[in-house]
Amino acid sequence: MKKTKAFFCFVVAIFTIIILFLLVFFVRNQDGVKISGLRASKADAPYSVRINWNYDNKPLAVRGEYFEEAILAHAPSTIVLNPGHKFSYFKAKIGIDDGTQGRGAVRFGVYADGRLVFVSKVVRGGEPAMPVLVDIAKAKEVLLVVDGAAGMYVTAADICLIGADSVQFDGSAVNKVGSKLLGYAARDQDIPFYVLCDTSKFNVLNYLGASIELEEKTPDEVSEPLRNVAIKNPYFEIVPPELITGVITEEGFMEPLDIRQKMESMRKYVEPLYTAEK
Repeated sequence: MKKTKAFFCFVVAIFTIIILFLLVFFVRNQDGVKISGLRASKADAPYSVRINWNYDNKPLAVRGEYFEEAILAHAPSTIVLNPGHKFSYFKAKIGIDDGTQGRGAVRFGVYADGRLVFVSKVVRGGEPAMPVLVDIAKAKEVLLVVDGAAGMYVTAADICLIGADSVQFDGSAVNKVGSKLLGYAARDQDIPFYVLCDTSKFNVLNYLGASIELEEKTPDEVSEPLRNVAIKNPYFEIVPPELITGVITEEGFMEPLDIRQKMESMRKYVEPLYTAEK
């Protein structure tokens, strides 16, 4: 039986942001080796990866907390490290450099020998550094990847899985910005593309005729005002049903017809509230 490599993707809008991999250690028992003690075997980044200083040659800081030992990379970036089966844990703090003046949002992931072992919540500029402790026992290669680079690795996957903020009656899904592009990348490589969520995410109001409202944040998260430039900052988008192989729920695999039938069974609970609001 073929062993399936699941490709998990967690996507957010990525703008001009710098993510820090702070106070990084590979830990064996009570001993640790700082990241500067290991050489990255590979780094894919739009700009050079910096150690201990930002791109303005200033000390690295996250919400006023300074770090003497850190890796800085501009998203989307991927850094490969080779602990060589010597360590049990990967320990770090992650955050966005204060040099961005509080702008930007990103997720941070850790792969060990191709297996996803950690993914952060959305990390935003101005937030405190987030602690990370990951079990990498027996891992030969550790891959640090910012989610904007997901499309680069889709060719190495057998399937793609995304979550969903909601699922619509036609089988489309609302999810973080970037999900649709990953869906197109998967279709281009003929790779199955699934949505993973429970049926509580089914948007019965949409089934009853309500429109879909996509969340959009303020432009100042992206940039300061620019003359004659309109700035959009959408957080969610609609992934069309033709990109989605199916929706995997607690009730099993579902296609658009199954989704509509489930929504019909949920209708009696939602319709009175929808009618009252109208």
